[in-house]
Amino acid sequence: MLYNFFVIDAYNKMFDALDMLDEYKLKIRTALDATYAKLRFYYKQTDYSPIYLLSTILSPCYKMNYFTKEKWDKDNIVEIEKLYLFIFVYFFTFNIQRSGSKKSTIGTPVKKLN
Repeated sequence: MLYNFFVIDAYNKMFDALDMLDEYKLKIRTALDATYAKLRFYYKQTDYSPIYLLSTILSPCYKMNYFTKEKWDKDNIVEIEKLYLFIFVYFFTFNIQRSGSKKSTIGTPVKKLN
C-alpha cells in the first residue's frame, strides 16, 4: 500500500540529509550533484498532481500543520487550502447530486435498529 501522505515529507528529509552531506564537502561532489538533480526532478513531479498535497492534509499525523511547521510560504499555504476546499466542495456536491438527494445527510442521526 502506498502512503501518499509521506511523500512530501520524505522528499524534504532526503533534501535535508543531502544538505548535511554537502556541508561536509565530501569528495563525492559529482554523486551529490546527480542525487540532488534526481531528487529535484521527482519532487517537481508532485506539482503535477494534487494527490500528494491532499493526502498530506487528510493524514491524521500531518494535516495543514505540516506546511506551517515546515515553514512553507504563506501564499502557497493559502493556495493549498483553496485547492483542498475546491476539491472537497466539488466532490461533496458531486456525491449529493449523484445520490439524488437535495440536502446534505451530514449530521443526520442514524435510525436505531430494534
